[in-house]
Amino acid sequence: VAVCALTPKKEVVLVKQYRKPVEKPLLEIPAGKLEDDEDRVEAAKRELEEETGYIAKELTHVVDMYGSPGFCDEQLSIYFTDNVEEGKVHLDEDEYVEVIKVPIENVKSMLM
Repeated sequence: VAVCALTPKKEVVLVKQYRKPVEKPLLEIPAGKLEDDEDRVEAAKRELEEETGYIAKELTHVVDMYGSPGFCDEQLSIYFTDNVEEGKVHLDEDEYVEVIKVPIENVKSMLM
């Protein structure tokens, strides 16, 4: 699951973390795996709060997609929220994540 979150100041909440397969830090929307029998919406809310400290009041489902269908069958459910409040980050001991907030008007140029 993954969440594209927009703060009340119209900033997109991203996370920067080192990814061993590509051997460099990447800028991503917050994402993570489902726990056993966990609902996708609840997992998305949990991952957003754990990685960024932001608490989603509600989520809108955007799309289900396969990230690498030529390699694996993992399906990613992406959600959107613009209804968040700041809380506290709850990272696992082995996670090193930097929260980066980008004004929404700057996001398009970052994608090009």
